[in-house]
Amino acid sequence: MGSADLPTGTVTFLFTDIEGSTRRLRELGEGYRQLQEDHDAILRGAIAEAGGITVRTEGDSFFAVFPTAAGALNAAVSAQQTIDGHEWPGGEPLRVRMGIHSGEGLLGGDDYIGLDVNRAARIAAAGHGGQLVVSEATRGLVDHALPEGVELRDLGLHRLKDLPSPEHIFQAVIDGLESEFPPLRSLETHTNNLPAQLSTFVGRTTEIAKLVRLLGERRLVTLTGPGGTGKTRLALEAAGQTLERFRDGVFFVPLAAITDPELVASAISDALALRHSTVPPGERLTEYLLDLEMLVILDNFEQVLEARSLVARLLAASPGLRVLATSRAPLRIYGEQELPVEPLYVPGLVEHVPLSTMADFDSVALFVERARDVNPEFSLDESNVSAITTIVSAVEGLPLAIELAAARLRLLSIDAIVDRLGNALALLSKGPRDAPARQQTLRGAIAWSYDLLAPSVQALFRRLAPFNGGFEPEQVEAISAYLSEVPVLDILELQVDQSLLRQSGPEPRFRMLETIREFAHEQLVDAGEEGEARTDHAFAYLALAEEAAPHLIGPDQAIWLNRLERDHDNLRAAFRWALDARDSAVADQLLWYLWRFWQIRGYLHEGRRLADDTLGLPARDPRMRCRAYEAAGGIAFWKAEFEDCFKWYAAALELAREIGDPRLLAEALYNAAFGQFYPAEADAEAGAVAEAMSIEALGIYRGLGDKAGEARVLWGRATLVWNLPEHGSLARAIDFYQEASDIFREVGDILQYGWAERTLIRALLEMGRTDEAVGHIKAAMDVFLPARDVSAVTLLFIDLAILAIRKGDEDRALRLHGAMQVMRRTTGIEMADFSSTLVVELDALVEARGASAEPLLDEGAAMSFDEVVAYALEGLED
Repeated sequence: MGSADLPTGTVTFLFTDIEGSTRRLRELGEGYRQLQEDHDAILRGAIAEAGGITVRTEGDSFFAVFPTAAGALNAAVSAQQTIDGHEWPGGEPLRVRMGIHSGEGLLGGDDYIGLDVNRAARIAAAGHGGQLVVSEATRGLVDHALPEGVELRDLGLHRLKDLPSPEHIFQAVIDGLESEFPPLRSLETHTNNLPAQLSTFVGRTTEIAKLVRLLGERRLVTLTGPGGTGKTRLALEAAGQTLERFRDGVFFVPLAAITDPELVASAISDALALRHSTVPPGERLTEYLLDLEMLVILDNFEQVLEARSLVARLLAASPGLRVLATSRAPLRIYGEQELPVEPLYVPGLVEHVPLSTMADFDSVALFVERARDVNPEFSLDESNVSAITTIVSAVEGLPLAIELAAARLRLLSIDAIVDRLGNALALLSKGPRDAPARQQTLRGAIAWSYDLLAPSVQALFRRLAPFNGGFEPEQVEAISAYLSEVPVLDILELQVDQSLLRQSGPEPRFRMLETIREFAHEQLVDAGEEGEARTDHAFAYLALAEEAAPHLIGPDQAIWLNRLERDHDNLRAAFRWALDARDSAVADQLLWYLWRFWQIRGYLHEGRRLADDTLGLPARDPRMRCRAYEAAGGIAFWKAEFEDCFKWYAAALELAREIGDPRLLAEALYNAAFGQFYPAEADAEAGAVAEAMSIEALGIYRGLGDKAGEARVLWGRATLVWNLPEHGSLARAIDFYQEASDIFREVGDILQYGWAERTLIRALLEMGRTDEAVGHIKAAMDVFLPARDVSAVTLLFIDLAILAIRKGDEDRALRLHGAMQVMRRTTGIEMADFSSTLVVELDALVEARGASAEPLLDEGAAMSFDEVVAYALEGLED
């Protein structure tokens, strides 16, 4: 559609949108697509049949134009009737608000511009789902030619956001449809001094509804959050929707320019237009507010927190007073209801969101709206949706950052903005000149909070810059003991109060928004403390890795695996410091402490790279280098890279003999034995070497009284006699596996117990003892699923696929096989029974099924980890 197709002169505009669309999207999931398609078809059909033109759509919103007012009204009435009679996915009626206004059709490119378009949009936004409202201008054109069964109800004058004068609005009452709605969402004519906003308010439907409700229930509500989350705009929007509640008005008190708490009473008096008096301002306010029903908005209260006592006195003296404060820190007075204002929801966290619903996400809608302030022709489409998602995700949905990024479209393409996101604070500057200084750049907004902190708190804030992805107090205490005598938790609480930190989860865990962390890093560099801070951070997480390592095989392994998972980014940063500093002692330790975590959770590709980098450093501590060789050998083993596995295990054994520590030697012997018989070229000679190593290790473990060590040797010997039949038999291997499993369970080595069960499963299946294997599969799942052991579960998919074949369910077997293959590739787990006849049996099934196998393999490959686990367990119970 080009501008030549659009009517000009006197035209009539129609705006529509679905009420609660984001909620419906989350509830219906993929079912929302059908709802959207049905809705769009109804609107397009009604518009076209009445002679209108759809100018544009955004998500679930329609903007249409008609050459006549009668056509617009007919289209809207027809659409509402059809929507009411339609059966919608989920069974819940669809509620669409519609607004009509007639005025000048002024074109700007391929779209309409001018006051009448804005007036039409504002009239539509004042309505509710299912309601059709029209302006006075439209009423005058259709009053004598209304559709049958339709009448216009006078709703009176209403002051709408961003419009200079009140609008006379009418509701189209349609026979058979809902006709009673809440009051229009307008400013109306109640006494207030709410500042007019030059830009539209976008999104926050849920937050506004919650805030409006709280203002009816609580007398003091404080909106808290970091700079740039939009606390002030949210407060003004909610206040505008509650004007009718307050008989004596709603008043906005800006406090950003005030730093002296003693001046707050005067600022409130000025906002209320109280005449100056010889009575002190606080007393004058108390007397004035005594019998009033009023809402007072105290904006930017964080720098005058000592004035909280004034707020408490005013609330105590005036039962009809309600206070809405915006502050980076709560007031901490009796009766306060804190409402944190979070960044906007980021669609990058949701998979498979269709373009048609992207505008339903507030972060995207805000970017598009502000981009139009720069370029009226800007729209969301396939060419820019990925870039917009990247931008709003990079700034973590922070509204001020989104607005500043959109403003950069004056100078940069959207792709150029994406390229510069690595230095967000430099990019996100130069906001509107009429905005407060702290809101003209994101750096200024963050510095506003930072400057309110005491020097000791600022020092710790800077030291938090190296932390990645959040942190827990223990690691902060490890780096901060010499910074302040104030307890760390107290300092962290002060930073939370100033919204520089966010606390989440049932246990104390803190994180910074990425843009705030970038600011902290700037301060750290300026203070000349970066090197020391990174060193402290690395040693704090080395201590965590060391503490966690022995627990990764015990009954509480899931707790510690999850703990390491939460801090994986911090552990990566610690490892990077060790490599950058060429500190092989720290790198060796981290490699040894973390390799089992990488193996269990499927990070073997990453572990292999770090192992290569670590062992490329000259050794400083022979004992830790021996452990590092073992870790590297273990990683190579699980990746089925047996040449490297043998090399590293042999190096560990040689070094262990030099060191002379019995336990270290026993571990090295046990591991090196595996390197002898797993490669494809393993033979009787390799088996003899492995047997000798196993016997030597067993003797050492028995001398140490280490039953778990003895069991590991038994388990290893079981694998030896299986892989090299000349040293035993499959039946003998099963006996070894069972004995090892019993010992592991007895001593509480949960990890090895699970693996003993898993190898026992494989042996039983190979012998055709399928019914016996089922119980062991369940036992292994009970170990590996709570730990989310990706390595083990990947291999168990083979067993479950074979079980499905034996039960006659080939389709299930193929799906599980497809899932297993994907997990092998993505995690680096190549120990998928490469020599097992079980894999041969699966490959034979794939070949026998031919082309019919491919769709089933693809279905399994497309499943998430949780989906395929649920599917596998379902087959186990059949």
